[in-house]
Amino acid sequence: MFSKTNSGALAARSALDLLRRARFGVTAAALGCAVLSLIGCTVVLALQVRSERVAVAERLQLNSRIRHAARVTDLLSDAETAQRGLLLTGKQRYLAPYNLAVDQLPHALAELHAASAKDLEVRVHVRLLEELTDLKLSELAKTISLYEQGRREAAIALVQTDAGQSYMEKARWESAEVIHLIEARRDASSLQVLGSNLAVKRWAILTVTALLLLTAIVVWQVRTLLRTVATSEERFRLMAVHSQDVITTSDAQGRWTYISPSVEHLVGFAPEELLGQRRFDFVHADDVHILEQQSDSARMLGTVRARHKAGHYVWVEVLSRRVTRGDAVTWVTNVRDVSERKRLDQIKSDFISTVNHELRTPLTSILGSIGLAASGKAGAMDDSVGRLLNIAKSNCDRLAQLINDVLDFEKVASGNMQFDLTPCVVDDFIARSIAAIAPYAQKYKVSMRARHKVPGTQIAVDACRFDQVMANLLSNAAKFSNPGGAVDIDAAVVHGRCRISVVDRGCGIPHRFQKSLFERFTQAESSDARARGGTGLGMAIAKQMTEGMGGTITFESKEGVGTTFHLEFAVAVVAAAALEACA
Repeated sequence: MFSKTNSGALAARSALDLLRRARFGVTAAALGCAVLSLIGCTVVLALQVRSERVAVAERLQLNSRIRHAARVTDLLSDAETAQRGLLLTGKQRYLAPYNLAVDQLPHALAELHAASAKDLEVRVHVRLLEELTDLKLSELAKTISLYEQGRREAAIALVQTDAGQSYMEKARWESAEVIHLIEARRDASSLQVLGSNLAVKRWAILTVTALLLLTAIVVWQVRTLLRTVATSEERFRLMAVHSQDVITTSDAQGRWTYISPSVEHLVGFAPEELLGQRRFDFVHADDVHILEQQSDSARMLGTVRARHKAGHYVWVEVLSRRVTRGDAVTWVTNVRDVSERKRLDQIKSDFISTVNHELRTPLTSILGSIGLAASGKAGAMDDSVGRLLNIAKSNCDRLAQLINDVLDFEKVASGNMQFDLTPCVVDDFIARSIAAIAPYAQKYKVSMRARHKVPGTQIAVDACRFDQVMANLLSNAAKFSNPGGAVDIDAAVVHGRCRISVVDRGCGIPHRFQKSLFERFTQAESSDARARGGTGLGMAIAKQMTEGMGGTITFESKEGVGTTFHLEFAVAVVAAAALEACA
């Protein structure tokens, strides 16, 4: 058993082990730094002389590359000037600089290319400079050829296209970029030589300073590490000892290697009685598969029954994560007692059953009796009695709706509601929903109309549940519309999905209420909304049922303008007429 004493001893052993390692590390680091410092001083002195020689040669080479780059731009400028001179004066003697450039440019570019062969960044710009030089020479040659053929106007027109000027500007830019990069290399080389000289002078001071600083840092880190380890050990011990959850670790074979003391309160076993045992041996045989089927994943989660020492079983929730370090696999698990939650679930289930059998059944009988009496078949009655019966029937209807909503929501939330999905014609469903809600809408002086249709389109839904969702949306639209208003029902097929929209032009949904619209027992906080009645479950049920049939429900609303609810389902069958209607 990992008692407080054992946990403290484990923390102490860990701290001593870390301290020994830290001391060895400090000694090794100090000796290593001293040896490396002596070797470094010798190497730096030898390399300084060599680096200065190399730097001088490198600067000479860089200066040569700069001259070649500048020479290319100068020759191109001279060639361009020669072209302009020929076109303006017609005298062949102006072509002398052009001929010289044609003769010397290949050599200058070749020298520049060879000198930059090992510098990738400069070489890229040199290649671009070569390409631009070829393009510029081609443009110059073409204009000169046109002129010599007696086509002076064509030659001038070619010059006026600005292509040659563009080549020249780009060539100047590339040449400047090459010179800039080479100068940066030269400056860096100078700084490197300067830095080498300074490094030798500072090396002795830095070596001693670094050694002292390194020693201080290592000592500080060791002390910090020891404090951190001690704090972590104490924190874990407190969590393990005082947590109501059971914390365990197990190996790859599922055998417990650590169990927190709270396990004794949960299942009656002391930790030492369970160490080395297989964890699945203490899970009810009917529940083992819940965890075993997840053993190949990185985590296991499930609610199972754990065997108590007294022989009975306790409901627990298990959350286990796999931790891999090298070849070693460890499962870290939290086990929580959920017996009380299970008991409350049973109470809720019993309550729902009571509501269903002991409340809804007699209420149905009461409604039938009131309806029979109100119809006059049980005998004549005066108007005052009739009014009282109507009030009683209205209140019974509201109570019946509340009971049905509670039962429906519980079925959907618990996953016990079955959906019989069959292809159904959308337009027929909409027409049926409008006909069914018409008397209710007339009470609010609101008209219902199917505006846009999708002839022949079918969606796979549960007919009864879909009617229930539509009834909820249409009744809400009627309740919150202005007297004399209209509610439009639109249908459209887009990207293989059918969207059914219920559009009202009523008061809209308050912005602060929109985020919680689909939560249960939620209604807008306004006197107008409360006056219109409702259980606060309708939209929650509509969302659950829609999603249970594979659809989605969304809405758009603006206060004082109205609300539009959208239902979307995958199309089971879409007719050509529907596509034409949507188009």
